[in-house]
Amino acid sequence: MVSAITLPVGIGCINTPRLPDLRSGDQKTYWTVSKCTVSWLSAGGRDKYGTLLNQGARALIIVGDFNATRTICPNTVARYDYILYSANVAFSRKLEDLETIQSDHKVIFCKLQITSNPSRNWPFAKYKDKEWLKFGRIVVKSQQRF
Repeated sequence: MVSAITLPVGIGCINTPRLPDLRSGDQKTYWTVSKCTVSWLSAGGRDKYGTLLNQGARALIIVGDFNATRTICPNTVARYDYILYSANVAFSRKLEDLETIQSDHKVIFCKLQITSNPSRNWPFAKYKDKEWLKFGRIVVKSQQRF
C-alpha cells in the first residue's frame, strides 16, 4: 500500500513499503501506483478516490523499503541500506546505532533536515530493477519542476 499526504508547508510525503518477494505482476502494479502518486503530488488534481490537491507540492519526501533484498553497507540490515548508501537525507539527530541495527522491526526516530539536493547517488542499474529505473526518471522529471 502506498500512502501519501501533503504538509501545510507544501511538502508531499509518500510512504511506500515494498515486500522483497513481489511477483512480476505485483511489482508492475507497485511501481505504477508509486509513479502515479509522485505525479499526483507534483502536479495536483484529484486522485483515484476523489481527493483534491489544489496545487502540487514544492518538494517530495519518499520513504520506502526500495532495496529490501540487497545489502550495500557492511554490517547493516538491508532494509535501511539504501537510505544510508545514498546519503539523500541529512540527519540533525539520529539514534547512535542506526548503522548497526540488527532487526528490521526497530523503529527509527530522527529529525531530518530537508536538503537542497534530495536525490543523489542513486544506484540505478547496479541495484534496481527495470521498474525502479522508470520510477527514477519520473522523480527526476518531477524535481526539475521545483
